Amino acid sequence: MSERVVSIIVPVYNVEAYLAECIDSLLGQTYPHLEVLLIDDGSTDGSGKICDDYAQRDSRVRVVHKANGGLSSARNAALPLVSGEYLMYVDSDDWIALDTLEKCMAILKRQPEVEILEFGAIDYIDGQLAEYKSYSGGKGDVQMSGPEALRSYSLGNLPSPLACAKLYVRDRISELRFLDGRLHEDNTYIFESLTKIKHYYYLNEPLYFYRRNREGAITQTLNLKVQDMFLNISDVRSKMSKEHPEYVVYANSLLLHRVLDYSFRCYRQGIDVKKFEKMLAPFIDSVKSYPILAPTAKKRLFIRMPKLYVRFTVNVLPKIRKVLKWRPFK
Repeated sequence: MSERVVSIIVPVYNVEAYLAECIDSLLGQTYPHLEVLLIDDGSTDGSGKICDDYAQRDSRVRVVHKANGGLSSARNAALPLVSGEYLMYVDSDDWIALDTLEKCMAILKRQPEVEILEFGAIDYIDGQLAEYKSYSGGKGDVQMSGPEALRSYSLGNLPSPLACAKLYVRDRISELRFLDGRLHEDNTYIFESLTKIKHYYYLNEPLYFYRRNREGAITQTLNLKVQDMFLNISDVRSKMSKEHPEYVVYANSLLLHRVLDYSFRCYRQGIDVKKFEKMLAPFIDSVKSYPILAPTAKKRLFIRMPKLYVRFTVNVLPKIRKVLKWRPFK
C-alpha cells in the first residue's frame, strides 16, 4: 500500500505569486509516492519558468506547456499522462496540508473499497484563514455508498461540487473528462464520477486551503457566466437520458437545486435580478419535463412560480415570522 502512487494534476496560468507555495505543499508531503503534473496553460508571466525549475530539481515533477485553453483544457491535457493508482486535482493558487496524503492513504489502507475520498477545505481570504465549515455539517467523517452519495449530491448536500480536495481511484473514472470551453465544469465532473463508484468517504478535517478573492480568480464574483453551470448540468441530463436513464432524476434534481440556490443568491446580493431571472427561466422551465427527487411542496411551488416564490421567501416570510414571534401578552 505504501508504494501506491498518487498523481496530482495542477493547471497553471499566471500564478507566479502563489505557485511555489502550491508546489512546495505537494512535494513536501509526508507520503512521498506521488507525481505532480504541472500544466502550464499558456502563462504570460513567470509561471512557466517556475514549473521548469521545479522539474529540474525533483524527478516527481513533469511539466507540459500548452496554448491557453482554460482550466478544463489543462486538466484534460494531463489526464492521459497520469500513471498513479490515485488521482488528485489541486489548483495552482491553493495548497494542501503536508500530511494530507498520509492521512488519506491511511484511510484507504483500512478501507480499500473507498473509490472517492474527500477531505475538508478551508477558505483563505485576503491573507486570513476563514472559519472551517465542514461539508458534513458537524457529523464527523461520513461514509456512503455510491448511490447514496449521488442522491445526496443531487439534493445539494455532501459531496462538495469541487473537483479538488478529493482523492479518486483513477481506474474508476479514467474515461471521464471535464466539459471544455465553459466555466463551472466541476459540478458535472463530480456528478459523473459518482455514477461510477460504489463507495465514498468524507474525512472531516481541513486539509485543502482554497484561496479566495484573488484578482483574476474565476470564482471571485457572481455574474452571468454562471449560466455555464446550468448549461453543463443540462447537457449531462441530456446525456443521461440517452445513455443512463436511471440517472436522469438525479441530474434534474441537481439542476433544480442549483437554479433555486442561485435565484436566492442573486436576489439577496442585489445583483441585476431581472437579467438573472431571464437567464434562469428556461432552465427552471426545463425541470418540468423530468422527475425530481423529494418533490416537496416548496420545490413544486418554485417550479411553477419561481419569481413569486423567491420574492415571498426573501421579503414577506421573514416579516410574518417576526410578527408571529411577537407576544405582547403572556
